[in-house]
Amino acid sequence: MEKYLSVIPLMVTYVVLVYSISVPSNIKSSLSVNQKISCSESLVSGKLVVDCSNRNLSYIPTWLSGNISELVVSNNPLRKLPDNSFMKFRKLQRLVLCNCEIQHLDEHSFHGLTHLLLLDLSSNKLMATTISLHAFRPLERLTDLLIHNNLFFMNNKYPDIAISYLYNLNHLSIDAMKLVQFGHGFQNLSSLKALTIKTDRADSVTLKNTSISPICKASSELKYFQIDINYGFLIAIDIGIYEHCKALTGLRVFADHYSDIKMILGSLYGLQGRSMEYLKFPSCNKRIGIDPISLTSFDFRYLRNICTKQLDIQSNNVRLDSSFTSALLSLKHKDCLEKINIAENVFTFEFSPYFVLFANFVNLRHLDLFSMKKLGVEQTFQATSGISNRSRNMENKSLFGFNTSRHINIYLSHNIEFINSSYMQTSGVDIPIITFHGGKLATLDFSYSHFDSCDGEVLGLTLLTHLGMSGWNCQEIGPKLLNNMTSLKILEAEDNNLEEGFSNNFGQTFLRGLKNLSILKLSRNMLTKLHEEFFVDQHEFLQEIYLGGNKFKNIPFDVPVFSKLQFIDLSNNVINTLSKSEQEDLDNVEKKTDFITLDLSGNQLQCTCNNLNFLRWMNKTNVKFRNIANTNCVDDEQTAKNITDILNNIDAFARKCTTEFWLMFSAISVTILITGLILSVLVYRYRFVLEYFILRIKRRLKKYKPLEDNFEYDVFVSYSSLDYEWVTRCLYVNLSGEFKVCLYDRDFIPGVPISENIINAIDSSRKVMFVITENFLNSSWGNYEMEMTRMHAFQNGRDSIVIVLLKDDIAVSDMPKVLRSLWWKVVCLQWSDSLLPGGEDLFWARTRDSILH
Repeated sequence: MEKYLSVIPLMVTYVVLVYSISVPSNIKSSLSVNQKISCSESLVSGKLVVDCSNRNLSYIPTWLSGNISELVVSNNPLRKLPDNSFMKFRKLQRLVLCNCEIQHLDEHSFHGLTHLLLLDLSSNKLMATTISLHAFRPLERLTDLLIHNNLFFMNNKYPDIAISYLYNLNHLSIDAMKLVQFGHGFQNLSSLKALTIKTDRADSVTLKNTSISPICKASSELKYFQIDINYGFLIAIDIGIYEHCKALTGLRVFADHYSDIKMILGSLYGLQGRSMEYLKFPSCNKRIGIDPISLTSFDFRYLRNICTKQLDIQSNNVRLDSSFTSALLSLKHKDCLEKINIAENVFTFEFSPYFVLFANFVNLRHLDLFSMKKLGVEQTFQATSGISNRSRNMENKSLFGFNTSRHINIYLSHNIEFINSSYMQTSGVDIPIITFHGGKLATLDFSYSHFDSCDGEVLGLTLLTHLGMSGWNCQEIGPKLLNNMTSLKILEAEDNNLEEGFSNNFGQTFLRGLKNLSILKLSRNMLTKLHEEFFVDQHEFLQEIYLGGNKFKNIPFDVPVFSKLQFIDLSNNVINTLSKSEQEDLDNVEKKTDFITLDLSGNQLQCTCNNLNFLRWMNKTNVKFRNIANTNCVDDEQTAKNITDILNNIDAFARKCTTEFWLMFSAISVTILITGLILSVLVYRYRFVLEYFILRIKRRLKKYKPLEDNFEYDVFVSYSSLDYEWVTRCLYVNLSGEFKVCLYDRDFIPGVPISENIINAIDSSRKVMFVITENFLNSSWGNYEMEMTRMHAFQNGRDSIVIVLLKDDIAVSDMPKVLRSLWWKVVCLQWSDSLLPGGEDLFWARTRDSILH
């Protein structure tokens, strides 16, 4: 039995090896399906959406819930969809499989997806021959199929039969090919409402009269047709291509500059007499970057008979001149046009878009003149010869001419609501006094049109709610520039050099009267402060304030006065911190409005211990911080750190600060203590030196002059008061007859400090005599006088100034230290009460000699 048991491990190993060699690779790869990959989940309108894009998946994840409504598996190397991959997801309504390198679709690839409404297979590697004839058959409810940017161009064929099963399809987006031709299979798409053909390849595309006719004939509901050629060339498009599209109401052709706008306008033949929602032909001129082209009435020969609400010919390098004016005025259904977009073309001095359009298109609501380039150097728009007589009569009062006149009237069409004239070339133009008449203008955008001055006034726009005036040069501001726009809700005034303009105190009146303003953008204006009355009329409705990119050091206005404030942008200023009062103001507003957001990113906030209170406030406050992940702060070494790292570990940071504080406090305290001790020792040791110099300074301040060699006294006698009797009766009596002797008892000035009297006596005497007795050695003033005398001798080079009279028998070693240091320089006299006969006379003779020399 043991013999057979020993063989079992070998058999197991053999079976594993054989299995690993014999199992097909596609089955082996499926073994890894149980390895779960994390996908993001979210609820959108109560439906579960799962996003597994960019997960490097080579299979459809099977561990996900079967209740998914939308599954996104984009940007994964799936390459193929095995049969029954979606059987678990029977409730799936949207499936996105774009850019997954899928090459084949089998008959059962989508089996079970009976509720699917949208399928996105764009940007894969599918061809008509690699899609099974019945691949889409299970998708009986599908309404949207996106299958563009595949490889149908390889054999110039669409998967007609496979698509023919999609009876309920409403929207189809499919490849544009060299010759677009939809076969008989597309005739089953009777519910199709929108068709898009597009390509992102540099291919040439041709559209014949028969290209889309099978679809147009099959579907009486095809309303919207779109051609998107992002990098290719629209070589040709026949004039009768839309003839069979009887329900078509929206047409958009985009050819990324590689086409001919005149050819596209010529293809409108089949739409004559129709009513259209829009005709959009942006970026279709292959002559872009060369000379502008002119559109004439002949080019509008088919367009003139179409009633369209929207006309878009932006970015076609069209020359807007008198010919273009004539073409516009040739339209028979001007009353139909509600929106005109002629942006990013080139205008000449002959063309006045405001006059031509407002005067003739009475129902115009939306006018887009974005980034209009001026041809030539003229700065005035003029009317043209193609204008009607009625228009000529209105020219003088309705022309919006940028000229030298300071008063301009603009007569708007009755229904105009939106004008975008941003990024127009208007350099060299000032804002004059402009009065708008009529209209319902709600949005006016003149941003970055580079007006050279704002020293004017705009009148008549009492219904305006949104004004774009960014990028002007407002070094000069009219005090009432905007004050009449009483309905204004959004004001964009960024990059305007307002700091210089506000220097004349016009900041006080800039927003005056704009009580309905809710959004204000003043970023990048070099502002350092705002006038205290800047927001005086905005307290009730202002919600968002954008002040980024200025030079504010703090919040430049009183936050609590606003009742609905929700957002303050102070990014990219020079703010280091917010004060305690500013923190409290923000907290109070947050309590009042329940929501306020602050953007402090791009400032040099301080994440130092000195700023700990502000960091703690940021961590605990209910105020929200926008871009907090991109908000940095700098530490004591000016090293940038992400502030979220500090806030997430604020307790540890606070402990570090506490430790650093006590370490610093201890170090400073010890340093102060040691320094104090050293200074105390030094002061004590050199106390006489210090006092000497202090007394000398005081003497100089009192304007004492040195006596040089003419001294008031011959000798100043320093003695103990206990030796007074001997000094006065013996010493003074023997010396006063020949010398002027200074004794403190009789010569010191009353009311003057003793220290000053002593230094005065030393300065005023040729010699200083110390009467050394036991009493003197015990006297503090005696020692003081010796120190002062030593300093005086050293300072003035009078080494022989000192005379020592020893009255008692005292050894040199018992002398004061200061006297011992001078002993080699002094004249020493010895007195004794028991002098030998004749010794007393000798003593007084020596004493007189020491005073004289």
